[in-house]
Amino acid sequence: MRTIELIKLGNIQTNPLNIHRNDSEEQIRIIADSITSIGLESPLVVYKDNVFAGKQMYTIISGHKRYAALRLLKKPPI
Repeated sequence: MRTIELIKLGNIQTNPLNIHRNDSEEQIRIIADSITSIGLESPLVVYKDNVFAGKQMYTIISGHKRYAALRLLKKPPI
């Protein structure tokens, strides 16, 4: 079952199996500018992972570049 939840960025971690590890800063900035002007059109897809230091962690399945852009913008929960 799929649900939509607001999750703090600090509770999201990147997937070590992500094949796009060398995203350029320019690509991330372009996505960040898009998020600023029109908003986040596609949410991140994550799965519930382990609990670390007392907080539930989530690992990204899809949306690593959007995650990097949101971190750059220091956006609140997504």
